[in-house]
Amino acid sequence: MKTKAIKFVMPALTIVFAIAASAFTAVELESADASMITQGYIQPDPQESCEQVNNLDCSLAGTYLCTSDGFQVYRDENGTSCSFQLKKTTPN
Repeated sequence: MKTKAIKFVMPALTIVFAIAASAFTAVELESADASMITQGYIQPDPQESCEQVNNLDCSLAGTYLCTSDGFQVYRDENGTSCSFQLKKTTPN
């Protein structure tokens, strides 16, 4: 009887903790996605490091890719490559 209870309670607790953890994570991501990012990085030449660009109107959420001078804009510079694509809610 004791093992039946443990076999039922342990997976149930795991699911409850997973849902609670994801709920708090989702709140943080939503606020970060909604904020506008005005500085990013482009990589015109894959052999070169990223270049910083300013005066952007991008965010982490959206349906359109954020570009500057025809190049895709990224949030972070990681050594010689750029990471985390930035997006826009409007096509312009």
